[in-house]
Amino acid sequence: MKVKRKNLERLLNKLLFLRKDVLEYYLASELLHLELEKSYKGMYIDLYAIHAEENLPVFIEVQKDELDAVHSNQLKELIRHMDEGIILWIGTKASSHFTDELIELARVAEKSLQIQFLELDSYTIEQLDLLRQEDPVTAVRKIMSPEFHVPQFLLKAAARNMRERKGTPFAVRELSKTEKVNKSLMDLLRHTYPYFDNVLRSKSNLDRRQIQMGSGTGYIEIVLTAVSTPTKEAMLELRSTNHTTINTLQQIQNKLHKIEFSSPTTYETKRFVIHYGTTLSTEEIFEKLLPDFGRLIHVLIDFHRT
Repeated sequence: MKVKRKNLERLLNKLLFLRKDVLEYYLASELLHLELEKSYKGMYIDLYAIHAEENLPVFIEVQKDELDAVHSNQLKELIRHMDEGIILWIGTKASSHFTDELIELARVAEKSLQIQFLELDSYTIEQLDLLRQEDPVTAVRKIMSPEFHVPQFLLKAAARNMRERKGTPFAVRELSKTEKVNKSLMDLLRHTYPYFDNVLRSKSNLDRRQIQMGSGTGYIEIVLTAVSTPTKEAMLELRSTNHTTINTLQQIQNKLHKIEFSSPTTYETKRFVIHYGTTLSTEEIFEKLLPDFGRLIHVLIDFHRT
């Protein structure tokens, strides 16, 4: 049951991430820089964005079930450590046993803070339960369909405590060349492969050459390097980070042997690599890397099904 609940929460997170228009309609504002599973001051936030009208961060915590002590404590920590912002809790039931204390904590906080507790309609949960049984590609296609049921929110409790602002810390800063390339790559991957969960999740350290993400198998990661230099090549890797997964990686490699990739490949004990060399432009690297990434993740998805 715990696995089922977690899967439903992930699907709900994905739904709200891919259909951000649902949140924008409720908040009556565009949401900028929406991120999924963002690391923030030692906490993981289900969804994070910037409210365009208020120029405030929006922290969204999603729970498939009734608000409980564990999630209530997480919200308390967020209230204490955030600088300012809007908190939305979305779940099936917001018990006053917990909301009363959280609202009082928000009211006395010495910061600009809004908190809202939203109950989700039961039909959305039923639809997500059906989607959970679909393959990832079909589930995302249905979520993005205009015919898909739009989640309905019922406001159960709220508090608004607007203090003097501490400035506008969300001005766009100039990105380094590496950050620009990696951000562009992640935007393209999310647009092209929204059914692969690890692409959707927020990525930190985009100022580094390598982007690392999970493969869906523990201790096996995907590593993308789209920034090449005269001495360091661009590449796409599947890498084992623990000796216990070497056999699993070799089984995946047996399937990858049957796939034709755009560029030379090497098969090693602890990693599989597609080499793009040191001379291609960023556009040429993207042109090769994007379809190769699709070929790789489809092998991974099929492997996990068997």
